[in-house]
Amino acid sequence: GGSSAVPRRRVIKRLQASLPFGETRPKLNRTLAILLFSVFGNTFCTLALIAAGVWVAGLFAGVPALPPGARVPFFGPPA
Repeated sequence: GGSSAVPRRRVIKRLQASLPFGETRPKLNRTLAILLFSVFGNTFCTLALIAAGVWVAGLFAGVPALPPGARVPFFGPPA
């Protein structure tokens, strides 16, 4: 869509600025920026959708996504 293209363009421009081929090979630099954005964006979004699906399925089934007392790394114990 048109509205999501502008933030995407900004992210790709920032990635391009941080990659080493900006001056010497701009086409390669842009391709790498788009590839990195796509791979990480798709991976993050896929994992987020899976986590949301597991959480919703657990709510409907009455089964917690994590066993009671489980510790989630980097997030601490569940509430």
